[in-house]
Amino acid sequence: MNERDLRVINEVWLLGAQTADEFCDRDNLYINTWAPVFTRLRATGYLERTGERRATVNGGTAWVVDLTLRGKLAAQAAQKGAVR
Repeated sequence: MNERDLRVINEVWLLGAQTADEFCDRDNLYINTWAPVFTRLRATGYLERTGERRATVNGGTAWVVDLTLRGKLAAQAAQKGAVR
């Protein structure tokens, strides 16, 4: 798990379910850099779609994701400093 993975996991842990677009918009980040991180975290079982879609800043819609149990455990471990 790298720093970007942990950043996404920690933000979803602290702020709740969100889209990659909301994550990027809040911190003025480039979506094309961060969307693959969300995709990888979904593919590896840390994030899952909630079934909800929200509007993006570009007028489309994006899936809302939340932490799975595996993601929650990773977030808790990171808060304790166990994951680097």
